Amino acid sequence: MTDALAAYASNPFALWVACALCGIGVPLPEEVLATWAGMQAQADGRGLIGAWALVGSGFFVRDLICWTLGHTLGERLLASDALRRIVPAARIERARGIVRDQGGRAVLLGRVMIGMRSAMFVVAGSAGIPLSTFIAYDVLGLCATSAVLVGAGAVLGPPLLGVMQGASGAPVLAVVLLVIAVAVWRSRRAR
Repeated sequence: MTDALAAYASNPFALWVACALCGIGVPLPEEVLATWAGMQAQADGRGLIGAWALVGSGFFVRDLICWTLGHTLGERLLASDALRRIVPAARIERARGIVRDQGGRAVLLGRVMIGMRSAMFVVAGSAGIPLSTFIAYDVLGLCATSAVLVGAGAVLGPPLLGVMQGASGAPVLAVVLLVIAVAVWRSRRAR
């Protein structure tokens, strides 16, 4: 199974598409994808700058999609039942409060708030944050966070990849999936 995942995720185009859709269609956090890109770049001997540019451009496209949806559809989208099934109302209200208080800087904050990114960027578009301001703060945040995550994948990834391959992947993957399932269950139960 890990070989199939590695083959898919090592395809640069597939990885870019996953980055462009994460958080708005692909239920993977960008941290996983950026770290994976660093691991693959290190393992394959490819440049880390290329991996950083690949994931950063994918994330940037995703962010622009979110801002454009908010800018174009505004409150209709934020109040829609379809969005409320995906993004809880409390998360949208929290994003509204941050955008109201911080203005364009909220985009930079959204870059580091796991689980809030897409909502923050949709709200920023709907609140009238200008595209130029959005792009400036988003690119600033992307440069920092993507570089750190790709670098972490390059440094920490090969030992982890070796453990997964040495254990034939299945037991390690089972433990990781179990931990994720328990975390999701506890999070939902707490709500």
